[in-house]
Amino acid sequence: MNNRLEIFSIIIILIFSILFGNTNDYNFNYFSPLRSDGRICFRDCLSEIIGYYGEFRSSTKYGHLHAGIDIKGDFCDPIYSIGDGEVIAIFRDFPNKTVYIRHFEHGVTFTSTYIHVEDIQVQIGDFVSKSTVIGRIFNKYELHDSNFSTPPHLHLEIRHNLTDKGEATFSSMSLNELNRYCVNPITFFQKGTRGNE
Repeated sequence: MNNRLEIFSIIIILIFSILFGNTNDYNFNYFSPLRSDGRICFRDCLSEIIGYYGEFRSSTKYGHLHAGIDIKGDFCDPIYSIGDGEVIAIFRDFPNKTVYIRHFEHGVTFTSTYIHVEDIQVQIGDFVSKSTVIGRIFNKYELHDSNFSTPPHLHLEIRHNLTDKGEATFSSMSLNELNRYCVNPITFFQKGTRGNE
C-alpha cells in the first residue's frame, strides 16, 4: 500500500512539473506588462515575443542591436508596470513614446523601460505597482502611421541605469556596449535582479 502511495505521489509531482515547469526559475516579484488572456507571470507571454534582445536592427542607426524584447499584443491593450516602482522619465515623441520606471530589489536599482506607449496614464514622480496601467499599445491607425512592419507590440527593456539618457536603445553596435546599460529581459525575469548584480 505504501509503495502505491509513493508511486502515485511521484507521478503527481512529475505531471505537475511537466505542466507548470520549474516555477523557481522565475522572479515572481515582477509580472508581464501585458495581461490579456490572463498572462500574469512573465513566463505566460514567452510565446508572444516577436523581437529578441541583441538582434540586428536596421532602423534609426543601421546595425544597432535590439535593446529589449518586443511582446505582441492586440490593438489598444493596456500596458502595466511590471511591479512596484517610481516613474522617473517620460519621452513623448511618436512612435517611440517611452515610460521609464525605477525599481528597487534587495539593494539593487534597475529601470524598466516601455516603448511605443500611447495614451500615457502616469506622470514623473508617480509611484506605481503591478496594477498600474501606464498606457496602451497602438491602435490600428497609430500602427499604420508608425510605418512599423510588425504587429501591435510593446518594446520592453530592463536597464541597469539611464546614464546614456536612453541612447543605447538605438545606438548600441555590440553586445558589450548594450550590456553596459541593459539586461536581456528574459534573463532578468528568469533570475531576477540578484542574477544581474
